[in-house]
Amino acid sequence: MKNVLIPIDGTERSIKSITLAKKLFQPGDVKIRLLMIREDVIAPVPSDELDPAVGRAKELMDKAAAMLTDYDVTPTIIFGRAGEDILKCAKNDGTDIIIMTKSTKKGWIQAIGSVTAYVVKYSPCMVLIAPEQ
Repeated sequence: MKNVLIPIDGTERSIKSITLAKKLFQPGDVKIRLLMIREDVIAPVPSDELDPAVGRAKELMDKAAAMLTDYDVTPTIIFGRAGEDILKCAKNDGTDIIIMTKSTKKGWIQAIGSVTAYVVKYSPCMVLIAPEQ
């Protein structure tokens, strides 16, 4: 069984990675970790400020996981640095492939985003970049 890591941020573009994974793999063939990394909360903050961020992240993760109902999915939300934590997760899980988009920012169609470039450069496994269209 292959271990697949799909970093998402809740944008429509990042959801394309899930669609691609479903096209490539059958439910019984893979274990999928959906990984959401919130970079906006990495310093100590009061819980009244943190709770809405956690709630929004859980809501987005639930929507993403619902797209993979027949699959073995582990949803994970962490607060940290996207590139570094994607690679840590890939290494710790023995990930076979990371599926992600070039960039989730509009207007960046022609460029690879900084997180994606970092992951491609330092990844311990294959990285598949989902098409934008």
